[in-house]
Formats: sequence, structure tokens, C-alpha cells
Amino acid sequence: MTGLKTLEPDVKINGKPKGLWFTLKEGSRYRLKFTFQVSDNIVSGLKYSNTVWKTGVKVDSSKEIIGTFSPQQEPYTHEMPEETTPSGISARGSYSARTLHSGQPQE
Repeated sequence: MTGLKTLEPDVKINGKPKGLWFTLKEGSRYRLKFTFQVSDNIVSGLKYSNTVWKTGVKVDSSKEIIGTFSPQQEPYTHEMPEETTPSGISARGSYSARTLHSGQPQE
């Protein structure tokens, strides 16, 4: 996605963010990129799930297995496939999302 703006919201572990993080225009292309570090134990079957709501109604849900990662000093980076925000008069408005990463630590 050459030439597009990069947004980097500050996401804290176990954070419960309030308010607006960022705004995407309708019909915008975007890609999520996660950077994370594994420090002590292997993380097996790391999964990503995302659920999106508009005015309290679930409008989208996705899940993806990201993989298994062993401890290392350098952070890992994972990019999700490109997506496009909804467009049209019925798609306008505010959305909220809940994103979850889960995996099983192994010793």
C-alpha cells in the first residue's frame, strides 16, 4: 500500500480504550499490522479475532490463526490481508470494534 498514511494507535496490553482512536473514510483501503514480542515461552496457535458493531448491531466478524512463535529478542510482525471500509449512505456512521489475540504458552 505504497503512499498511504500509516496510523499507529498506542494499544496497551489489557487496555480498555475509551473514545475515538482514529477515523477512516468510506471506501478506504487498509491493512492491520501487529508487532509483538515473545519473551519467555513458545506461544502456540496465536489467534486473532475481530468483531465490529454499528449502533449496537454486529456487522462483521473475522478470525485468523497467525501461527506459533518462539521467544526471541527481535519483535515479530504480522500483516493482515488488505480490506476496504464500507461505503454508501447506509454504511456511514460510527463503528466500534473488539479485537482479541489469544494463544497457549508452552514451556
